[in-house]
Amino acid sequence: MNELKRKTIRRLFFTIWSAITIIAILIIVFMVYELIQENSALVKTIIDTSPQKLPDDSIKQASHNKSITVYVLSKDGLCLHPLEIQVEWKTAYQENCKQILNAMKNIKVEAYVPPLPEDISPRGIFLTPEGELIIDLPSLIITKYEKNTTALFESLFTYSIVNSLLQKEVITDTVVKEVRFLIEGSVPMVEFPKHISWSQSFTPDYSLICSE
Repeated sequence: MNELKRKTIRRLFFTIWSAITIIAILIIVFMVYELIQENSALVKTIIDTSPQKLPDDSIKQASHNKSITVYVLSKDGLCLHPLEIQVEWKTAYQENCKQILNAMKNIKVEAYVPPLPEDISPRGIFLTPEGELIIDLPSLIITKYEKNTTALFESLFTYSIVNSLLQKEVITDTVVKEVRFLIEGSVPMVEFPKHISWSQSFTPDYSLICSE
């Protein structure tokens, strides 16, 4: 009788253990399935929200050249001559000003003289909330021009830049009213310019353009 009882207990224990094992296996299988589903959804989300590489054509359209009229000094130094150049167009107005000044420096036409020599670049170009474009030049500009400057040259130098940067085709939708020049971050002293005052701001003046 005791032997029968022990066999019954063992069978019951084995049945319970088997049931627990099966339940545990089912739980593990269910958890693995849920984990796979969650990972699949996560991978899909990452793929859907990751930055997509633009086609080459779209990249080319984002950056383009624009034809701009600039005003450079005539070789005889008597007037400003309008000249059409190609400029790589940017989004920000200040960046386009920098592009235009750099393009003007690289003009290789014997009949024209750009205002800035090739070895001089603005220290900075800034636009104030009031619409004043500030062009900060290096002190090297004084070394270049202080000995052989005239009132006419200083006017041509100034309005070559002002007229080129404050035209509608360049400004587009930006609010820009005038240009102010600085040298090394300050209002320049008497070395250059000597004949006109850079303590004031400038607006375009087309009276210096060469007559046809």
